[in-house]
Amino acid sequence: MHGCHVSLLVGQQDWLILPAISFEKGTRYAVEFQVSTGSDSYPERLAVYYGTAPSPEALVNPINEEKEYLIFDPVEEKASFVPTKDGLYH
Repeated sequence: MHGCHVSLLVGQQDWLILPAISFEKGTRYAVEFQVSTGSDSYPERLAVYYGTAPSPEALVNPINEEKEYLIFDPVEEKASFVPTKDGLYH
């Protein structure tokens, strides 16, 4: 389990990039995670992507499109994706 605490600065972009994982093309992978905000007064936006290098510019494959959250209590999200090539992905 990984966690990420983000900045309270307006317009701030924070990234949580995991170590590389080996995926096989054509195989469906499931992703589950919980999201909550620091307060129900300040919305947060979250998207989940994967890519071939550990940098924001390389994370170009969407798993979970950007969504706004405004909930203090954790909400569970589930998504899946199918890589088009074998390889190591972040």
